[in-house]
Amino acid sequence: LRFKEVTGTTFVAHLNALRLAHAERLLRSREHSVTGAAFSAGFEDLSHFYRLFRGKHHMPPRRWLESTH
Repeated sequence: LRFKEVTGTTFVAHLNALRLAHAERLLRSREHSVTGAAFSAGFEDLSHFYRLFRGKHHMPPRRWLESTH
């Protein structure tokens, strides 16, 4: 079976969701900068991270962090 048939999403979308969730945890811990969290979570392209983050949260990472604390 294909990944999408089993999970309902593509492998890349699933991987990005996992990476994004990890970056969110790192940001909440306050031990990483936005850039550090993105790279530590496995994103190699910072603009791609920002695009995915804004797509999920409708705001940039720094503003999201301020709104969650």
